[in-house]
Amino acid sequence: MPGGFPVSTLTPDEVAEDLRLPNAESAIRLMRAGVIPAFRVGRYWRVDAAQLEAWKAERSAAPTPNPHGLAPRTGRKGRAS
Repeated sequence: MPGGFPVSTLTPDEVAEDLRLPNAESAIRLMRAGVIPAFRVGRYWRVDAAQLEAWKAERSAAPTPNPHGLAPRTGRKGRAS
């Protein structure tokens, strides 16, 4: 994004398809959490295609036991469910 807006952007649907996520909402959750590099245009989420490719390359170079980088959900008493 040298001069402002990226040349090629992806929608959450396209990101979900590319990453083999179940749906666009899953991609949006990862964008909100800061796991996937993304930005907002008004109320819409977008991902720079080049940044997504770099992110995927970085993730494949260093595999982790938690591939999405999110903490497990906890129940009411703070136990993992």
